[in-house]
Amino acid sequence: MRVVTAEQMRQIDNQTIEQVGIPAIVLMENAGRAILDTVNCHFPGMEQIGIIVGKGNNGGDGLVIARHLAMSNRAVTVYLAAAPDDFTGQAKTNLKIVRNLGIPIVECQSRLNPRSSQEQVLRFDEDLLIDAIFGIGLSRRVEGKMAEVIRSVNRSEATVVSVDVPSGLDADTGQSLGVCIESDLTVTVGLPKIGLLIQPGARLAGKIEVVEIGFPDSVIENQQIQTHWTTDVDLVLPGRPSNSHKGVYGRVFVLSGSTGMTGAATLTSQAALKSGTGLVTLGIPQRLNSIMEAKLTEVMTLPLPDTEEGTLDLTAERLICNYTDQKQQVLAIGPGLSRHSSTVALILRLANRLSHPMVIDADGLNAFSEEPALLLKLSQQNNRQMVITPHLGEMSRLTGRSIEEVADDPMGVAIDFAYRYQMTVALKSVPVTVASPQGQIWLNSTGNAGMATAGSGDVLTGVIAGLMAQGLHATDAAVTGVYLHGLAGDLAAEILGQHSLMATDILNYLPQAIGKVMTQE
Repeated sequence: MRVVTAEQMRQIDNQTIEQVGIPAIVLMENAGRAILDTVNCHFPGMEQIGIIVGKGNNGGDGLVIARHLAMSNRAVTVYLAAAPDDFTGQAKTNLKIVRNLGIPIVECQSRLNPRSSQEQVLRFDEDLLIDAIFGIGLSRRVEGKMAEVIRSVNRSEATVVSVDVPSGLDADTGQSLGVCIESDLTVTVGLPKIGLLIQPGARLAGKIEVVEIGFPDSVIENQQIQTHWTTDVDLVLPGRPSNSHKGVYGRVFVLSGSTGMTGAATLTSQAALKSGTGLVTLGIPQRLNSIMEAKLTEVMTLPLPDTEEGTLDLTAERLICNYTDQKQQVLAIGPGLSRHSSTVALILRLANRLSHPMVIDADGLNAFSEEPALLLKLSQQNNRQMVITPHLGEMSRLTGRSIEEVADDPMGVAIDFAYRYQMTVALKSVPVTVASPQGQIWLNSTGNAGMATAGSGDVLTGVIAGLMAQGLHATDAAVTGVYLHGLAGDLAAEILGQHSLMATDILNYLPQAIGKVMTQE
């Protein structure tokens, strides 16, 4: 599903009105009715309903909703967040209709008389409040009486539904503009807005529903939208022909593990297998080989020269190159490798020498933190297919930006890095952000807070590598892998709860996630 900026949505709206000829009042009518249908579907028993409306198009949508509620004999009160004379365009027209129908109207600002110098009084006693104050055009900080209206909504005990975006939210950045409605449900019009999907906007928006109101596909296509909200229709899953064998589904070579970090090697290797790849070999420090042979049944192991600390030694280079050159394989490098100087040197040498498709994570990425320019050299070798899967700290080290800067703008950071270094970036932000070298972005729609647990990223690395081994392009593998990884976490959380979720649970529910997606196809 495509995701738009506020400006892209305005262009779609304007072109629909001016070039296609659909009147603005018709679009407003369509929006109001579609939003009301969604509200009725989610909250059919709500009888006492308040609609807080602003002076612009968002308020106009709310007034259409009020009219249809009243005409279906529902108890509705309209609260004007702005002075009646300030209403403009189609909102002004719909306010006149609401007045003519005798729907109760309350002017909020007239009730905001100070009881004391610090406190203002505005109470809502309805079961359901519909927030139609500000739309996507808001760019300034909300202050004064408007801010108090929003605070009053948040103080109420009512269920809150927002029209298009929660009032007070920046539709592009997901940041609160001083004060913002905290919604239970946001019904957004036409296409989802970026600010609804990234934090803190995703939390403030609550559940998100998208409604169609008549924007032509041709107008939407004209915008050349580069941002997507990943759903099952965006996924690419390799087929499983009946006359196949394990060699058809590719090979993954996992370079992972060190003393105390055998779990990372286990999770990555098993995730590659569960994603459908045919053969997986784990390259492991030789002193850990007996442990891994006991832990892993289906995964082959390659014991490698190690340091006294139980990490991979630089002398392992020849064995690794000889093994991986035998057959075309995808390399998964990094989980649990450590930052031992000999191991770091090995990673850099291998990355330079081997031309295989790669997924690099964790200590594999940390090895490049001193010389991130080497990553560009890697991606340029034979147009190599590469995916990196950094968390915020690893991305901070690669870019030289603070963790706070990365967290505040994960999309911008991911797009910039993917383009500059010509590789796919799966940044483990909330939501996980996948950026392609061509400048496209996918914001993942699956996953939950229970997945913030040790080893979760190791599973993701294995899933992406396994999909690449089955022939998926790096970006398709990242988008699909991130979605399946999140879906497995969601399915696990439904049974086990989020608090107790472990990476092994995500791994164990991966088959159900793949099965669910394939059934929906």
